[in-house]
Amino acid sequence: MSGAGHPEFIVADRCLRSYLQRIMGSADRVDDVLQNVAERLLRNPKPIAEPQHYLHRASRNAAIDQLRETERRDRRESEYAEIHSAPAASVEAMVETAQKLEVLNRAVLELPLLTQSMFLAYHVLGASQQSIAREHGVHVSTVEKRLAKAKKHCYARLADLLD
Repeated sequence: MSGAGHPEFIVADRCLRSYLQRIMGSADRVDDVLQNVAERLLRNPKPIAEPQHYLHRASRNAAIDQLRETERRDRRESEYAEIHSAPAASVEAMVETAQKLEVLNRAVLELPLLTQSMFLAYHVLGASQQSIAREHGVHVSTVEKRLAKAKKHCYARLADLLD
């Protein structure tokens, strides 16, 4: 596949646009997905045996990733709005929350640097496991395992506080 000027890419682009439009509901979001896929194609030095199949699958996967990230971001924003619209907490509850946050912060700092980075990207920034894996050059299963260990570690530290 030689790039955007290749006839298969142009034909696939029209088909993909309508397919992705149905999945995502927004032409702007479709453009973002196709841009991400095009960037990935340009970084891929290997020839692609079936370019239309590759484009369709990569675009579908990128669209699903983007929808999941949007859903996580919307959920976080909703939770944030709920927290800030809730009545003011008692001083005791605020102190307890501050203690939990301090324990959680220390627990995260105890993690290996790569695991810290993955944990914060996933739980704070809302990045998908796939995007974290791409960013760090590891398999998604590695990200999953590190996130599970980090979560277990943080829960153990919080349990120590509650005991």
